[in-house]
Amino acid sequence: MCNNNALNVSNLYTMKKFELILDNYGTGLSVKDGQFVIRTKESRQSLPVTKVRSICLSKSTSITGMAIKLALENEIDISFVERDNMPYARVWNSQFGSIATIRRNQLVFSGSVDGNEWIKIVIEQKIKNQMALVGYFAKNKSNSGPFVTEMQNKFSSYLLKIHESRTNDALDLANQLRGWEANASKLFFRCICSFLPKEFHFTKRSRRPALDPFNATLNYCYGILYNKIESMLIRSGLDPHIGIFHKDQYNRPVLVFDIIELFRQWAEYPVIQLFQNNILQMAHYSSSQYGVSILPPAKKIIIEVMFSYLNEKITYKNNRAKRIYHMHLYVQDFATKMKEYKHNEVKKSGI
Repeated sequence: MCNNNALNVSNLYTMKKFELILDNYGTGLSVKDGQFVIRTKESRQSLPVTKVRSICLSKSTSITGMAIKLALENEIDISFVERDNMPYARVWNSQFGSIATIRRNQLVFSGSVDGNEWIKIVIEQKIKNQMALVGYFAKNKSNSGPFVTEMQNKFSSYLLKIHESRTNDALDLANQLRGWEANASKLFFRCICSFLPKEFHFTKRSRRPALDPFNATLNYCYGILYNKIESMLIRSGLDPHIGIFHKDQYNRPVLVFDIIELFRQWAEYPVIQLFQNNILQMAHYSSSQYGVSILPPAKKIIIEVMFSYLNEKITYKNNRAKRIYHMHLYVQDFATKMKEYKHNEVKKSGI
């Protein structure tokens, strides 16, 4: 269990809303006297509904029907996640996203020239974010000047190619962008690997399963972002399953994969810092035939650092707010754009 202010349950009455994450084996969530009750073999802890923003449960935990009902009555999002924090199921209030116009226009937008231009903006911004992060960590890395300069020049070449691409054919554009984006990401992770302590170096980006501690941790924090963005999309009335850049996939929230490209750096930065500052050690991980897993003590550290970072106020797009609220604002603005969208020329071919 964790909250985004890194406080204990005993301090809940003095804080604002937090994320309730139930991850320990055998933990359950129930209701008594109008409050949530966290149940373990050793204890029972009550917490007020008004303090909970969302509930996230792993496969090794449980929740009662009354707890689900109480959460939905108070518009508290409930998600069920894999061990890497990727949501595989979600329960939400039926009042979320009730304007069908948004979803109809979203579908039209996904097949328009305007959608093509949006894709270019998203991938350009992702690469710019990668360049900025590499530049930031390179400042404190000795003997990295020539290497980083070479990498930054390659990043710039991909940005120029994206900027100069002129095709209106969706399939052609998507193939071009995927190639440039994939190459930029390979460069990015080569740089990031060089900034980590030697024992945490990795040979390639790995997802399911993660093959090393760094990728296991990054996947876990990406999962937190995926979960929050999917919830924001649903609440705003957008359909997470209608993607624009990523291909349609059965039962996969591809619009989440599109939107997260703009915010991946907000998972990458705290993860890199955790390893650079030696907060995470090899003892925090276990390996098996199924890949590398994060042990419970490390998960607690990662969750608290991640939510502390997301709840830090920054100036972004000329607006000062918490990082997590900046994501919310972007999704809300995108939903408004879809609600008011007047379609342009339809793409020549679908992705």
